[in-house]
Amino acid sequence: MLQKMMSNVKNGRKIIESISLLWIGSILSAGITFLIQTILARQLGPTDYGTFSASLVTVGLLTPLAVFGIPQFWLKIFGTEGWKATRRLNPSLKFIVTSTSFALILLFIWSIIGPNDDLFSLLLIILSTYILGQVSVELVSAKLQLEEKYVALSFWQVFPSFLRLILILVLISVFSGKTEIVNVAYIYMVVSLLVTIIGIYQLNRMLKGIFELKGHSNIPNEEIVEKQHETWKADLIGVIKQIWPFGLAGLFHLIYYQSDITLVKYILGYDEVGIYSVAYTIMAGVYVFPNVIYQKYLLPKIHRWATYDKLKFYQFYRQGNIAMLLIGIAIMFGIWAIAPWLISLLDYYPSCIIESAIKYYLLMIP
Repeated sequence: MLQKMMSNVKNGRKIIESISLLWIGSILSAGITFLIQTILARQLGPTDYGTFSASLVTVGLLTPLAVFGIPQFWLKIFGTEGWKATRRLNPSLKFIVTSTSFALILLFIWSIIGPNDDLFSLLLIILSTYILGQVSVELVSAKLQLEEKYVALSFWQVFPSFLRLILILVLISVFSGKTEIVNVAYIYMVVSLLVTIIGIYQLNRMLKGIFELKGHSNIPNEEIVEKQHETWKADLIGVIKQIWPFGLAGLFHLIYYQSDITLVKYILGYDEVGIYSVAYTIMAGVYVFPNVIYQKYLLPKIHRWATYDKLKFYQFYRQGNIAMLLIGIAIMFGIWAIAPWLISLLDYYPSCIIESAIKYYLLMIP
């Protein structure tokens, strides 16, 4: 009895530590993203900031089309089939190459024939690499979730935003505060290409069997690779039949979640997009809490429970709904209470941060 209690305490502590790590990573990522948006809004002005935000969101809308639910598909199939799911890696990555190419072609076509000015079209072409970066981020995140490497996952969440922040501060310091919108786009391009290179390296290791799948017994790497190509070989059509619900769900969610920024650009103009984007960024930070629990930590486990422990799955489903409802109501009232104070605070402190960062980097320049 005592041993069981100690085991439960140990498991509970491990769960709290894992979720805390993911929260820290997600909060840091959201905070850095918000800081970047605040810096850009001050440096670029409402019109240029609105132009950049609209172009970035337009590119981002094609990301679900490129990735088309493959990460969620991996979490489900590895949770239900274990190592047998390695037969799906090659076909799914081939599909990713095809879908990403299709998304890039659509973006290039829209940049040419869409109702865009020359600057907006140029930004769309430069930021097209953002799709590659986001696809890499999502695929590697799914791999780390399956391995339950939460420290690495937290770092991977923060890395792109942190690198963008550093490069933007360097850009501001070099140009003495006069930041060009195209140069900001080039920073996003450089970071996206670097993330893509790292992602290709990680996924190549996964294909070679250098992969630690949690919740299932381990098998030799050579056997993983052999079964991938021979015993459990699967065709591309078989993968497509299983991923389309995940792909459409992700696509429709992002259209619902972010298309309003693009619509504001075409209906009202760039100034209004700049103002709207700030409020949107704040709300995106609020959504970090449920996203970390369900999408980052619990999702691989939910797929396992749904197959191997249905009682635990149903218990978690009922209790989770009640908990999220109560927490959501509490956060809603909290935002209402602190919004006036928070707006006043953000109106002052970001400018101090920018000035201090610029002075620091100017001192570091030889």
